[in-house]
Parts: sequence; C-alpha cells; structure tokens
Amino acid sequence: MDEQVKTKTTDNPDPFTNEFSRQIWEVTYKTQNENSITDTWKRVASAVANVEKDDESKRFYAEAFYEILKDFKFIPGGRILANAGGSCKNVSLVNCFCKGARVLTDHGYVPIENVVKGDLVLTHKGNWKPVVNTLKRNYKGDLVVFNDSMLSDELHATVEHPFLDSSGAWVPASQVKEVVFPKNSNLKEYITIDLYDYFKNLPKGIILYDTTKIWTKSSFVGGNGAQGVKESETIDRHIKVTEEFAYILGRFAGDGSSFTAPQNKNNYFSKHAFNICFSKKEVTSLTYCKKILEETFKFKVHINGQPTRNFQYLRKFNFIVATFLHKIIGDKSYNKRIPTCIWKSPKSVQFAFLCGFVGADGCVTQKGTICVTLKNKTLVQELQSLCSMVGIFSRLSPKKLYGKMSKYQTDQYVGLYINKKFSQILLPYLKKIYADNRLNSSFCEKACSSKTSCNCMPISTKIIAYEGEVYNLSVQDDESYIVNNIVTHNCYLSPAPKYDMDSIEGIMEVLKNQVLTLKSEGGWGLNCSFIRPRGSYIEGIGARTPGAVKYLELFDKSSEIITEGPGEYYIESKEKTPKNEKKKIRKGAMMLCLSCWHPDIYEFITAKQKPFHLTKMNMSVNVTNAFMDILNRVNELVKNNASQEEIDAVDFWQLRFPDTAFEKYKSEWDGDLDKWEKKGYPVKVYRTVRATDLWEALMQSTSNRSEPGVLFLDRANETHCANYIPELQLVGTNPCLTGDTKVAVADGRTNVTIKELAEAGRDVPVLACDNSGSIVTKLMRNPRITGYNKDIYRVTLDDGNHIDCTSNHKFRLSDGTYKEVKDLSIGVALHTNTLSVEEYKRYLVQEVLNTEITPNLQRDSVQQLCEEAKSQGYEVKIDNDIVLVKRVCEECGKEHFVPFTHREIAFCSLECLNTHLNKEKIAAKTTNTDSNIISAEDWPVRFVSSIEHIGKQDVYTGTVDDVHNYCVGMFETVNEQGHPKFYMLNNQQCGEQVLYSGGCCNLGSINLTAFIEYDETKHAAVFNFQKFYDIIPYCVRFLDNVIDIANLPLEEYKYMAENYRRIGLGITGIGSALMMLGLKYDSKEAKDFLTKVFDVYNFLGIRASIALAKCKGAFKGCNPAKHADNIKYTFRHLPKYILDALQKELLETNGIRNSALFSVQPTGNTGCLANNISGGVEPVFQLEYYRIVGVPIVPESIKDKCPRFWEGDFTPNNYFKEVKYADFTYLSYVTETGQEYQIHKDRGLCEKVKIRDYAYQWILDHNLEYPQEVFTTAMQLPVESHLEILKLVSAHLDSAVSKTINVGKDYPYEQFKNVYLDAYNSGVIKGVTTYREGSMSAVLQTADSKDDVNPTSTSIIHPTITAEKRPDILPCRVFFRTVKGISYYFIVSFLENSPFEMFIDINEDNIFDEDGEWVERRRIIPKTVKEGTLKKLGKATFEFVSKDEKFIYKIVKANESSDKATLTALARLVALNLQSGVSVKEIIHQLSKTEGDFTSIVKAINKVLSQCAGKVDLGETCPVCGGKVLREEGCKKCYACGWSACG
Repeated sequence: MDEQVKTKTTDNPDPFTNEFSRQIWEVTYKTQNENSITDTWKRVASAVANVEKDDESKRFYAEAFYEILKDFKFIPGGRILANAGGSCKNVSLVNCFCKGARVLTDHGYVPIENVVKGDLVLTHKGNWKPVVNTLKRNYKGDLVVFNDSMLSDELHATVEHPFLDSSGAWVPASQVKEVVFPKNSNLKEYITIDLYDYFKNLPKGIILYDTTKIWTKSSFVGGNGAQGVKESETIDRHIKVTEEFAYILGRFAGDGSSFTAPQNKNNYFSKHAFNICFSKKEVTSLTYCKKILEETFKFKVHINGQPTRNFQYLRKFNFIVATFLHKIIGDKSYNKRIPTCIWKSPKSVQFAFLCGFVGADGCVTQKGTICVTLKNKTLVQELQSLCSMVGIFSRLSPKKLYGKMSKYQTDQYVGLYINKKFSQILLPYLKKIYADNRLNSSFCEKACSSKTSCNCMPISTKIIAYEGEVYNLSVQDDESYIVNNIVTHNCYLSPAPKYDMDSIEGIMEVLKNQVLTLKSEGGWGLNCSFIRPRGSYIEGIGARTPGAVKYLELFDKSSEIITEGPGEYYIESKEKTPKNEKKKIRKGAMMLCLSCWHPDIYEFITAKQKPFHLTKMNMSVNVTNAFMDILNRVNELVKNNASQEEIDAVDFWQLRFPDTAFEKYKSEWDGDLDKWEKKGYPVKVYRTVRATDLWEALMQSTSNRSEPGVLFLDRANETHCANYIPELQLVGTNPCLTGDTKVAVADGRTNVTIKELAEAGRDVPVLACDNSGSIVTKLMRNPRITGYNKDIYRVTLDDGNHIDCTSNHKFRLSDGTYKEVKDLSIGVALHTNTLSVEEYKRYLVQEVLNTEITPNLQRDSVQQLCEEAKSQGYEVKIDNDIVLVKRVCEECGKEHFVPFTHREIAFCSLECLNTHLNKEKIAAKTTNTDSNIISAEDWPVRFVSSIEHIGKQDVYTGTVDDVHNYCVGMFETVNEQGHPKFYMLNNQQCGEQVLYSGGCCNLGSINLTAFIEYDETKHAAVFNFQKFYDIIPYCVRFLDNVIDIANLPLEEYKYMAENYRRIGLGITGIGSALMMLGLKYDSKEAKDFLTKVFDVYNFLGIRASIALAKCKGAFKGCNPAKHADNIKYTFRHLPKYILDALQKELLETNGIRNSALFSVQPTGNTGCLANNISGGVEPVFQLEYYRIVGVPIVPESIKDKCPRFWEGDFTPNNYFKEVKYADFTYLSYVTETGQEYQIHKDRGLCEKVKIRDYAYQWILDHNLEYPQEVFTTAMQLPVESHLEILKLVSAHLDSAVSKTINVGKDYPYEQFKNVYLDAYNSGVIKGVTTYREGSMSAVLQTADSKDDVNPTSTSIIHPTITAEKRPDILPCRVFFRTVKGISYYFIVSFLENSPFEMFIDINEDNIFDEDGEWVERRRIIPKTVKEGTLKKLGKATFEFVSKDEKFIYKIVKANESSDKATLTALARLVALNLQSGVSVKEIIHQLSKTEGDFTSIVKAINKVLSQCAGKVDLGETCPVCGGKVLREEGCKKCYACGWSACG
C-alpha cells in the first residue's frame, strides 16, 4: 500500500462532552443496534471502504477511515453518517442493462448502446415517446438473467432494475416472477405517407410533383443513338396506410424484392423495380394484391411467370415505388425490417401486416401451429413484438433446415412459433384474405369463435456476477420502454423536465424529484426561473397563471409532509421495533432561487415578509454581473455629481420572460434566458424598473427578514476548474477574444497578444478606460484561456482593421455605453483612444515615477515577484515592498532600478526620455511636440463596416481591477503629419456564468478543533499540523468512495456523481479553533493561521485527487492540460513553486480524480454532534446560547398540556402561553424543572436547550487565561471582519462557501447595503447571507438577551397608556436635512434626556419688501443654531429660543397647507409614540417600512431620531474590555476601548 495510517489512538468510550450532542446522535444518526458513536464510526468506515478492490484494501481503509472519523477529526455530511452501511437504504447504483439488449424503436429493434436522444420508443402505455437522455457506466455486481423463448433474446439486467407485472406494479429484477409484453395503444387514425419525403434530397428536376401527384423525369439514349427525356407515370403522392396497403407491405417484407435494372443508367434511385412472389396455389391472393397496388398507385402492374410453374410474380418498373419500398423495408433477406408506419398504426393495420407476412413466408401445420423461419434474427424479434402488440404470444427457437434445403444451411435460422391457442387469433384473418384451401376449414371455423388474448406470462431467472459496461435510457412522460420484448421502467429520471418545463406536467415532475430527494434525506435546490410569471396567459385553458412564487407553496408543503414522520395520530404497535428504525427522519435543506430578470422577482423578494410563509426553504436571488455592474456604474455617477439624465440613462433593468406563445417555447424553454435570447427567440418585457429600486427592495427585505440571500452565480464560474467539460459547461458562454488579439499592456511593449499573456501566466498592467473614456492603468489578473472551439465573429472597421471575438463580447461605443457584438449594426461608432509611440513611452515613464500607482499594480507577493525576476536574470532589490530590477538607461547609460511590473521601461528620468525622443524627431526631420496622452483630434471613433462568422477558435480574456475593461487592437497608422501612431478599441472583460445543474453534494468537513492539543509544559494550546496534514488524503479518498455507495434518489444525480466525481471537502470549527488558540477571530494572527491551514488543505487535497486518478482513473472528460491551467487560476494564491509542482504531477498522472474538491458548507447539526463546535467558517455564535431543537415525538410528561398543533391547533391554553419574538409569535411552556418547550407554526414542537460552545468549555477545563478580545462572538464582530474572513476562505475554494454575516439590531441601513456591494466587488465571493439580530425567528438565541420576553407571560395585550404631561419649557435640539432639494428643520424636545416631541417644517420662506415685492428666499432657522428651549404658549403654539437667546421663532400649527399638515401629522405621530414609551429603535424600525411619496422624508426623520437617542446606559458590558456599553445615535459603543457594534 502506498499510504499508511499515521495516527492511531485508543478508543475513547464516550467522546461526548455534553448530553445535547449525545441526544443529536441518538435521535438522528444512531441505528437500533449501535450502543455508542464508536459503533457508528465503524459502520460508516466499513461501508465506505467496501468499494475498494480487494479484501486486504477493504480492511486497511476500514481501519484508516475509522481513525479519521474517531473523535470527530473528520465529520462526513449528515446523510452519510445516517445511512452509510445501514439497512434502511439499499446501497445501489444506476439500474441498467448490459450491452446488446435490444430496445424497440419506431424503426425497429436497436441495441441499447446505439440508441440516441430523440429516438422514439414504445412505452408500457402503448405510446411512442422520445428518449431524452442516455446513460453508460461501469458496473461491478450481480445481474439477473432472463432467458425464455418468449423473449426476443437473453436479457441481462442489474438486480434492482424495475419491470412491469400484471398488476401494474414495478418490480425489481431480482423479484420478477412474470413479465409483461408490449401492447398497442388502440390508435384509431390511419397514417398517411407523403412519398416526396423520401426523395427531398435529390437534385432539382429529378422528381416532379404537385399537391396530389408525383412522377420522375430522366434522359435516355435509344438503340439508334437518339437521345431524349422521358417522364414516368404519375402516381398518387399521398398513401394512406390502410389494412389493404399494410397487407401489401407484409407480402413484400415476407417474399418481395426490389432491384436495379442493368439497362437503366439512372443512378439517382437506389432501386428501379420491385417483385412480390406468390405460389401457384395463391391465385386469389395474387389477384387481390394486384388490385390493391393498382388502386393505390394508379398504375398497371404486370404478372410474370406462367400459371403452370410453381411461382408467379407481381412486377412493376417504377423508380419511386421501388425505392420507397427499399427505404422503408429493405430488399434482402438479411436487412429487412418492419416499417415505421406499421409500428405507429392501429391494431387492425398491424394484424393485416402480420397476415401478409405469414401468408408470404410462413406456414400452418396440420395441428394449427403457425411458424415463420428466417435467417434475419432482428426481423424475427420485431415480428414477435408485433405479435405481442396485437395480443398474440409467440416463441423463438433456433431451427436447422432439413431435406433438400439442408444443403443451403450456412447460418443458424430462427423460428417464430405461434401455438394452437394463439394462432386462433390470426387464422380468421388468413382465411378472410387468402380465400384459399390452404387451411382446414373446420379448424378455421373453430378459430373464428375464439377470443383468447393476453399480454403477460410467468418467467424464471438466475443470478450471475458481472463486471463491465451497462446502459440505460430516460424516456419522456411514460418513463418506460420495451427491451427484448419486455416492458421495463426507464429508471433514469431527469431533475428538470426536458419538455414544456413550464407545463403542469413539467412542474409536477420537478415536484416528484423534490419528494424523492427529500425522502432520501438529501438536500434539494431549484432555480425556479423557468416558471412563467404571474398573469401570463395560458393558451390551453384560456386562463392566467398564478406565477412562480405561488407554485413554491407546493414545494414547501411537500417538504413538510415528507419530513413530518408518523405524527401524533400514530399509535405505537406492540410488535418488535425494527433494528433500522430511526427516531427522526433527517431533514435535508431546501434552497430555491429566482433570477433577477424574472418578472415575479419583487414578489419573490417579499415572499417571506409574511410570517410562516414558505418556511421550509431558504430563498436567494441570483443577481447577475450585468445587474451589479449597473449598480456600480450608478454609484460612480452619483459620486461624480452626474446629472439625473445621465443616471437615468444607466439606471434601468428589464423584467422579462420568453414569449410563451412562440412556437418553440414548449420544446426549448429550459429556464436559461441568456441561451434563449442568444438564439434570437422573442421575449416579452413585463416591466422596466430602476435597477437601484430593485436593489433597494432586495436590501430592505434582507435587512428586515434576513432573506432572501444574494447569489453571485456568474462569479462562481471563475473557480470552476472543470468548465471545459461539455456537460459541466455553465449556462451561456463567456464573452472573449481570440488568441491573436493584441492587448494594450502598460509595461512598454506594443505588440503582445492575449494568448502570449495567458501562456506567460502572470498578472500584467494594461491600459483601460475610466467612465469618462480617459486612459488609466490597471492590473489585468490571470490572463487565461476561457473557452475551447467557440464560434468566432470578425468585426471589421472602416479602415480594414478587425477584431475576432465571440458574439457576446462587448465593445465601448462612442457614447460610453457597451454593446455585445451580436447587437452591433453596420455603421455604429466605436470608441477609440489614439497614442503616438512617444506619447506612449512618456506616459509609462510618468507612471513609473508615480509611487502611488505602482504598488497597486503589484498584486503577487514580494517573494513570488523576486523569484520570477531572478529567474529572468535581473538584479533585484526591494523598496517599501515594491520589487525593483536593475536596468541601464537607453539615453545616458546610467544604471537605475525600475518596478518589475514596468521592467520594459529603460529611461531613468523624463529628461532622458525627452532627449531620446527629440533625437528621434531630428533623425526623422520632424518637429512634432505633442505631449497629450489622448489625442482626441485623431480618429476619435471608428465605424463598423461588417460582422461575419469566421469559424471556431479557442478564446481568452483577463480580469481587470476596478474598471473591468481593457484596450485591445494596437492598430498601427499615421497622423496627418505622417507620424507613426496606433489606436485602440476598448472592450469589457468577460462575465462569468452559472454552475451546471444535476450536480449533487457529497460533503465532509475536517474539524480543526480536533487537532488542538494542550501542552502542559507551556500551559498553552498548540495546533498539531502534522496530524492535520496526514488526514487530508484519507478524507479525499473517503468522499470519493462515498460516490460508489451512494443511494442517490435521481438517476441524473447518479450519472453526474459517478462520471464527474464532485466532492466537497470542507473545514469546520474555525471559530472555536481560533478561540482555543487564543486568537481573536479577525486578528492578523488568526488570518495568518487560516491562510496556512487553507494553503495546506488545497495543496494536499489536490495531490490526493491526482494520486487517486493514478490508481482509479480520472473523472470523465478530464483534460489534464486545461485542468492544470484552471487550477493555477483558481488557487492562484498558492506559491508558484507549489502550483508548478501540482501542474507537473497532474500532467504526468494524466488527470485528476475529482472535477471539484473544496467546499465549506453549513455544518450546524454535525457541529452540535461534535460537542458544539462552531459551524464551518463561522465565528463562535455565543459562549453560551440557547438552541431551539425540534422534538419529533411529544413527551408523555406534557402530552395532556400540549395543544394539538399537528391538527392545526395553535391556541394558547393554561400551560402554553403566547410569546412574541421579533415579529413572530409562538407558544411557550416552562416545566417545573425549568425546561422550556415551544410550539412554532413552521417547526412544530421544540425545546429550548442551553448550549456552551466547545471552545469556551475547553478553555475553562484547561484553566487558560486569554485577553477579553479573544472571546469576541459573532454579533460583536464588525461586519468588515466577517467579509475579510469570507474573502480569505472563498479564495481557497473551487465550489461554494456558506457564511452568514451577523449584524447588530442597530447597524445602520446604508452600511448594511454596502455589505453586499463590497462582497460583489471583492471578485471572489459568490454569495452573501446576513442575519440582523431579532429580524426573524431564530434557531439560536443569545443566553443573555435583554429582549427575551418572559416565556410564562400571558397573551400579548396592549394596555391603554397615558402620555406624560408636558412641562411648559423643555430643552431641545435642532437638526437640518435636505430632502429632494428642499431644506427642512427638525426640532426635537427632550424630557429626562429622552426624545419627547418633534416639530418639522420647511426651513425656507419668501421675503417681501414694504411694497409687496419679492426680495429673496431666506432660511427660517440659521444652520448655526443647534440647541435651545421650546416653550408652550398655548394650544398648538410654541416658542423656540436659541441657547444664546439671540434667535427666537414662534411655531404655530394653524391654517397649514396640505403639505405642511402632512409634516405636522408625521411629527405628532412620532411624538405620540415617544410619549407613550415606545422605544426609538421600534419607531425607526416601523417607519423604515414606509413606501410611496413619504419615503424620503421618513428616512430623514429616522436619521434625526438615531442622533437623538443619545448616550443611553444599556446595562451591558463591553465584550472586548468589560467596560460600560452606551447607546449613542442608534449604535452600541464602548468609550473605554473604542469598540462599536456598528463597526
């Protein structure tokens, strides 16, 4: 073995440190026969190791996996812990057939390995349905063998593949006792054939036709050499496949042929004539068939051969009919098939074909048995299935020829036998059609009275071992097909329907997939953007749809039903409890998202504002890069004081959906709007909104209710290492450039292509444009290849230069906007920047001397840059963390140092550059002294002259900081004076696309706390890095093995898992581990520690997957070179020597085992199992806190006290009282022992359990003394700290990370919104979720919360409150706010240091002279006035006096205008609440919900109230220094150390 177990510890009999964790194990993960969690670990380890190749390996890895599981070092996902090795789940893979199984399609039997998407197959309902997917995989295990003469051939199936039985149930292959044969669907309509369809590809003029007739035209050469043109007879173009015509086709298939006439030179037709053979006893049948042919085709048919001979022929020379018969049936005994038109015809037509075939090439024995003997095995098998479809059982048997015919025996013949019983169904038809004496008349009379028909029969099977390839299909709607004449389930479902997704059937299929997934205890997610929006018209029923959000209630309710269990109506039986019975079904998480372009997006955003609505799912909005870029641009315009017109030109967003009336909507709409629009299909714009308004709605909902989350799925593609795989291709394509495109690099070079930059693999400074169009220098990160073999379009300019790129690449237009190539029109003006060579050099030297710019362009570590510079032969020095290299000045010869990022610049100063340029000018006899960077006079624009598709190429791009664009082209030209110049086009970098569907989670996390040891000699905590290093390869192998034992509920999950082997190795317990080590969560030391941990985690995880590929094979379609390039980008933070080593190993091994490796996911339940460690990347929530835990069965002790909530009764009683938390209410009961039970409408019965974090307990146990700041918890951390850690972790993952950013109750809303923008602008974060304390019902509650309501309180009743009487004089403060260009004053009076009342008015008035002429508009209260007193003079009359008594103003609330009355009403309502004891916080919260015309003024009121809150003693201590915490201006602050809850 190439691996060894590094660590082996003694079994800990009880690794649990608290009863709550033990309870989690007992309820969720323990099986009946397990006595301790050690037994659970051994069960899981043994099951996962069981996929290894031999017994020795199985034993070795069972022990190794047990070691990593023990003591919670590695914690697999809950589904693995609960089910691996348990008897509840049959560990199975995809149910399939072996190669060679024959599937009945509409063009006959086809080997299953040759069936392709789109083929029509017969289903168990008698329908012809398309194949929507195919599957091929390797399999090792038992097979069930079906071998009976009733089958068309021996059939091998995996043991669990379902077959239909006579009761209509689907039975696993291992339990099959009988099989069902195919049946006809009782079609009534005849099929009509258009003969022209078979000749469409012939050159024009060969086939002549009109609406009813068809004929041929051909040239000829006569015997005398004469030449001419000859037209054939005209025949009917449209042929109805009736019983008579089917009989003709059967006769031709049984004993007919088509041939080519040697004398005819026409090569456009495969056949020129046809024969149908009859015996001399079949005169009546011959005459009958001649009549049918002549009536059908309207031509004369000839009889060849003499009646005295044994055989006669019906023969006709006709190119069209002969070729037609050859194409639909064949012409030789070995290639004939039953034509498609027969399979799809009514039962009577199929009977007639059988009669024709049996009459031509069958025989009836004296016992009444029908027999057909053929060498064409496929045709015999098709005949057998056709017999089954008309209710006739038949058997197949090998047959040898005897007598005179035995000399022709060269191959095995196959006989089709229909016994006496079932022959009776067919014989009456033979009697009717033949009118011969071939059959015994008395026998036929008996047969005519028989009605026997059946479509099932008993069968026996056997089991064999097998290792090799197996196959399966996915069939639309009916999910079944016919294989070797047996009805079987397709057992390969698609998680999203491939047809009319938006139909009721399509939505129901998604619902079924959800139920199957949740039933398997897995999590489930859906992008519901495919559902048409509310109010969309449905043609079929003449009504309008309720919309996407309404349909989500289906998925919400189904989750509740699936995970509920038996409920309280269940009466426990007296029978013995099964060993595999669980106390609680594990509930998988559900997540739904909707794209920001969907017309229902506002409804989706606010869906959870309604309490207890859609409670079973997490909801997120997929926000595209295009949307976020609009927000960034609007912010930039506002920052630069742009006009409202300029802002409006950018700030708009279309809510749109495909035109549901479009003909291809049902067949091609799959939820991908980008793909739909790229095809040019129509969309309907439902609304055009401001992007900022939509963002505001999203932020408001997220702030109030912590949902929906925000996903940047476009950004996620950037770290998708396997995005070159077609099946893993993300929706849409990246807009990019071809490799020969020149990039305007800012390091002195003028002729560098993007392909060269990608091959160099280094970040490089480039020229880009700011919002005004001026040139700026920015860093292009990771120039890279982004697509292979993409469609390329050439954009040619009016001067002949061109750019080659993808159709969705964006160029800057002359008006500053960007448009994709597909949207450009001929003549459109593109923005250009023009530079002379000297301008370019001067600009770069100026920039080199700018010490503020250069550091921003140096993004790699100093060590990395030093190593690279030295490798290129430069002498290196470092100055203020800037890497400098030695150059010799090209003018004066002086040695000097320049930044490595600008190493191409070789002038020591501007003086030397100017001297050098002047020499060049003199040499060129020029006097040009132009020194502007941008030459606006020279070619400010270029015009598009043509756009054309030129083929396919690989494409490239790079990521540019801040501005997200760069200049390309570097087209050389001259100005009017003949001086050399070049101009550039500006283009946007590519946007990234969404992740592929069908992938499934296979998660497990390494628990950092398990590697922290107590060093007694140092009395300190230390992290054992060696043990951490050793465990990583085993964790990767463990998760890879899980794929091979996983009982995934949907076949597409299985297909994606087994072919692409995506795993999610994570890290958990980060917050607890940092606290145990004495590191504050957001400190520099903590970040350094995490960087080291994650670097090792990446390096060893990738190496382990490469090693697995060496012994087990790489994932499907792995391209080592491309994957290595993507790894170097995704994990670019790793040192270069490590990336080079990984690239070398990957190329030498020729692949990697897993298409994705790293993911940090939520680990709440398993974190509790592991003794209450912090989840994933989260900080410690609280040192001690309450967890609200679901109780699956009502305890006997409270059963008589508990409302029957399972029946919908949530009425409070004498025990369970109503409690309000945030805007939720629930029922609460506290027992005599102090145990609290709660009943939530969305969760049922819960209990409130007090939890102590593992780290805190560990620190207490070891008597460690740490500074107070180490104990900073989630709600106490600044938001910026959450973002910094999230960014650090995201940069180390090729998949997702789950992280909640906790914000305090009083965190300012404007800063809250910036959290999401900052996350997007980080460039690596793929999604954000926040939780504002108290915003919704929480699973976790702080143990010391001052806002907890007394759980024993009665129902909430609001008593009558009398406001305090106002003193005559009160101190007051004055505030000024400008709202929509109008200045307002706000006067707030105070009673005992608390706000008491508010006055608001416009702070401007018109001043007139003595003659009534207007003089000016003057402020009423000067802005210098800040404080004073407010005296009540009488009813609605007050006098304000400034603090220095220099300003006096009388406030009179009488005869107000309507506008002023509105302001007064708002102020009085605020005052009433303040005087009634409502907290300032609650007033602000309620006012923030205001919408409509008052929104702006209400925001101003909230800001004033926040400032008025003052310094309020909250009775709390600072989490950092222990000092007193005061509330000032709406935020908690500590004035002892500077800590603030608002960051």
